[in-house]
Amino acid sequence: MKSFDEKPSDASILSCKACAIRATSDWADLPEHCFNIIDRVKRPRALEQGEVLFHEGDENQGLHCVGISSVRRQ
Repeated sequence: MKSFDEKPSDASILSCKACAIRATSDWADLPEHCFNIIDRVKRPRALEQGEVLFHEGDENQGLHCVGISSVRRQ
């Protein structure tokens, strides 16, 4: 399992500006400077199939932006 602080070396993790689903997200209308802030502080992770992102009741560890994937609630 990867550490939360470990940044993946995969160059396919793009900035918010280049996100394929940004235009359809709830945050699409945020000002550009907000996306710049998110890009500066985010910690991207790539999860393996079946790996848990968080459990119900866990302490909030920040914002989770799920890109191209499928998510299942257990």
